[in-house]
Amino acid sequence: MNNVNIGFLGFGVVNSGVYDILTKNKQRILKSTNKNIIPKKALIRDIYKKRNSTNMIFSSNPLDIVDDPTIHIVIEAMGGIEFPRRCILKALNNKKHVITVNKAVVSKHLDEFLKVAKENNVLFLFEGSVAGGTKIIKPLIEECRFDSITEIKGILNGTTNYILSKMYNENISYDDCLKEAQKLGFAEADPTDDVKGIDVKRKINILSSISKGVFIDEDLIDARGIDDINLLDIKAFKKLNLIPKLIGYFRDLEVLNIGVSPMLVDNSHVFSNINNSFNIVSLKGDTKDSLFSSLGAGSLPTGSAILNDLMDILNEKNFDIDIEKNELDINSKLDGDYYLRLKKNREISKDYKYEVIDDSDDNYNCYRIFDTNNEYLKNFCLEDEFYCHILKGAV
Repeated sequence: MNNVNIGFLGFGVVNSGVYDILTKNKQRILKSTNKNIIPKKALIRDIYKKRNSTNMIFSSNPLDIVDDPTIHIVIEAMGGIEFPRRCILKALNNKKHVITVNKAVVSKHLDEFLKVAKENNVLFLFEGSVAGGTKIIKPLIEECRFDSITEIKGILNGTTNYILSKMYNENISYDDCLKEAQKLGFAEADPTDDVKGIDVKRKINILSSISKGVFIDEDLIDARGIDDINLLDIKAFKKLNLIPKLIGYFRDLEVLNIGVSPMLVDNSHVFSNINNSFNIVSLKGDTKDSLFSSLGAGSLPTGSAILNDLMDILNEKNFDIDIEKNELDINSKLDGDYYLRLKKNREISKDYKYEVIDDSDDNYNCYRIFDTNNEYLKNFCLEDEFYCHILKGAV
């Protein structure tokens, strides 16, 4: 039997939850792996705060964890980018396995982390950085070993999916839904990354980089969020019998097409039944298609992803992937039909076919416009107008 010491970078909701799971299931883990897990140290901000975890050492100095030769595995859940990056690299160079759920730092530095981990013969695992409890990273890595992934689409943010579900099903305003999501712990006090689509951009970037085997600069990816959707739009969506979802997409066909956008799906689409804080990801390859779904938001789904990574390290599983450093040309263009909310005094070009969905509002008209693209609408629409792609097909 081997003792395996765990160090935590950050000890908030996620890592304290992981600690509780490890403590509760210590004998089960020992029985299945013959490894004795010992949560040893945790990096915290407030060293004087009282904590229930009396068997651990708490420190405000990250070097007490990443430089400790007795710690074998580091679990990072701090948030932010540059400080976690330095801590992760230090731990990897000290030949410690690293697990993280921090999609911001993974999206920016995945290629660097994988390279340094390989050089030091340790693992860098990040299952919880995309879609919470929806296990997608390792299945995608395995798929890429024998198949070329041509398309990924996903509802990748539980907060925005919860808000859109509430707005659509209960006719509650965006602001009221956001407040409720914050009250329930689904949304942060500052929800910008979620509602502006930044969180989904990071996640679809991670999936895209794995699929291509090339590091993709997230700053090249266009992202639109849900904070401009109002109850007039919801009313029009219902007249169209379409359901709003925030979707990240990757298409590797004639051009590399990556982006984040609110989209409308009909009842036949598998995404239409994904409500509240659930996530879903669809993969299309040359040889087969796959679908993955689970809870996306919350400490327990994220904690389960960390435990999944931990068990893989204990069982000495290998998830060897290479992400090259290379510049790629990408765009976020989406052709097709769109929902469009315009001011009353604005006109659509006669070059486009369209139909009026709702003209009962004093300030805006709602339309369905056929055979256009988001690049045109991005330039055409004013700041207080809104457009939304209509996604056709069953998946």
